[in-house]
Amino acid sequence: MNEVISNAAGGWSRLKLCVLIMHYYCRPSGRTCYNAPNMWRLGWVSPLPGGDLNDTTLPVGQPMIFYLPGQNENPHSYLRINPTWATTGSQTYSRLKAPIPAFFISHRYKEVPFDNLSPANSHIAVHTFSGTQDPQSYQNVTLEAFLFVKEEYRAPMPFNLVVRFVTYKSGGNATIIICRADGEEEGGGSSCSDGLDNDCDGLVDFADPDCAYVAPKPPSPRLPPSPRRSPPRPPASSPSQLQSPPSSPSQPQPPPSSPSQPQPPASPPDSPLPPSPPPLLPSPPGTPLHREPPFPPPPPSPRPPPFPRPPPRPPAFPRSPPRSPPPSLTPPTMTPSR
Repeated sequence: MNEVISNAAGGWSRLKLCVLIMHYYCRPSGRTCYNAPNMWRLGWVSPLPGGDLNDTTLPVGQPMIFYLPGQNENPHSYLRINPTWATTGSQTYSRLKAPIPAFFISHRYKEVPFDNLSPANSHIAVHTFSGTQDPQSYQNVTLEAFLFVKEEYRAPMPFNLVVRFVTYKSGGNATIIICRADGEEEGGGSSCSDGLDNDCDGLVDFADPDCAYVAPKPPSPRLPPSPRRSPPRPPASSPSQLQSPPSSPSQPQPPPSSPSQPQPPASPPDSPLPPSPPPLLPSPPGTPLHREPPFPPPPPSPRPPPFPRPPPRPPAFPRSPPRSPPPSLTPPTMTPSR
């Protein structure tokens, strides 16, 4: 069969020749009829770009919209969903049979002589197939549903696949929605507040009547604002820790003056250090503290060397020797002679 097809003209004529051959080989068993599973098994038609789905690419409660061309109008024309989320780990894989069936979604409408369907209106075919692409894989194809506009198909547990036929354009694409549900209805647990369409009915959370009896989840209480941490209080400095700024070097002492010149008075002593500021009083409760940011204490300044002691000052004027008392002017007393 493949040799006959390889000798046919290219383009769509080759695809439509495949259709005629499939009609010729179609049997009541349905193993070789012209449908999406058999076209995939033979490698003649592929899924739409982004239309080969599994548990990773089709998450729960997140519907996906696809536009399906007619199956015989495009070499990429159907969807294939491998429901790997339904595996339990106990299934066995083989070269000829998959452990779980895959779902094939295709758009069919009447196109004589290739698709002599009744009725002629567009419809969506849903098939399941457990075979592989091995030439010796002869598994039956099962037609699950024929959907018309506004109709829906729901696969049983554990597959939970939902297919909804939205609309179509005559001779053009069909718009469908694919969704993976996690139950027959939405309700219980967090399914009414998770932002997902868990039952794939097109209604999310409390827009779904299934959530009417579920109390809305109360908003979590707001945490009070954390109090602002005041800067650390600078340590109170004692007068001994305050150091006077370094004094400028003193002028050299003049040489001692001569005895006739008076000695200049000595320099006045350094003024005492200012007293330390009083400690900060505690603020009343509830009043934010406004303190200056901490600063490191100034480094101690070097102490100036002691001044040399001046030599003893000579007397200003030499002292005169003590005067002897003047001689008495009293006349001597005359003693009478005997």
